[in-house]
Parts: sequence; C-alpha cells; structure tokens
Amino acid sequence: MSRPGRAPLAGGTVTTLASGQADPDAIAVDATSVYWIDQHDGTVMKVPLGGGTTTTLASGQNAPRCIAVDSKSVYWTDVGGGTVMNAPK
Repeated sequence: MSRPGRAPLAGGTVTTLASGQADPDAIAVDATSVYWIDQHDGTVMKVPLGGGTTTTLASGQNAPRCIAVDSKSVYWTDVGGGTVMNAPK
C-alpha cells in the first residue's frame, strides 16, 4: 500500500497525509487540500494539506488519470470512458 505524503522542500521527514491507498497517482494541490487518483479502485480523493480525514470526490471511474484543480472544481481524465470529468471541491 502506498501513502500520499508531504516533505519540506529543503528535505526532511515525510509526513503521511493519508494511508490505506492502493495505487495513488496524479496529484494536484491547492491552498487547502491535496487531491489524487487511486487507480486501483477508480477513486478521486482529497485530504487537507495538514492531513486528516480523506474525502472521496468520485468513485467507480474507468481508468482515471491526470488531475487538475481550480477555485471551484477538480478535473480528471477518465481514459476508459474517453472523457474529462469534474466534481466540486
């Protein structure tokens, strides 16, 4: 199992932000949260920058890849369906 984490730019200890993720990939960050895709189960997730409770923004995606975020939404490609998806943050 992999764990999304954070580390200081100057180096140092990695802080785990979320645990129990099977295959986290494609990370995006805004001023308050970290967003990622778990390719194993097709979910789009988020967690506060400091860690805490993870939130599932979408599930059951067909081969999600690439993720981006703006002030209102999270966007990702759903390769299996040939679409670009979005969800409110």
